[in-house]
Amino acid sequence: MVDQARLGSMISWLMAGAQPPKSIDEIVEECALRLTEMGVQVDSLIINGLFIHPQIRGIRVRWTKRKGRSRETFSHEFMETNRFKDEPTAECLRTRRVLRYRMWQHEIPEKGTFIKDYMNAGYQDMVLLPLFNFDGTVT
Repeated sequence: MVDQARLGSMISWLMAGAQPPKSIDEIVEECALRLTEMGVQVDSLIINGLFIHPQIRGIRVRWTKRKGRSRETFSHEFMETNRFKDEPTAECLRTRRVLRYRMWQHEIPEKGTFIKDYMNAGYQDMVLLPLFNFDGTVT
């Protein structure tokens, strides 16, 4: 059962700007820990963001229970590759809808997708949520 008071507190904290000021990496980790404390089993939490930048198109900030925080950036060219287009993240961005991705129901490409890495680590299920920005874009 999810602790509704803690959930409300977390939502208020996020809406207030996740004070005190922190890096996005720290916010992702704190969200995962707060969700776990309120009764939501979280083994991994990822925030993807898209940028308007000449060299960097996107970022993935990842927290896992096993490895902690990590960050990777993506070029404009990567976002056009099949490696990205075959990921559920791309489908979530394309459809602008919440996506539950049960890995055993999909044929997973052999070559270097983050989904393959998750399957090899023992994960079987993920939920992807699009983040809607004030200007109508989705990240």
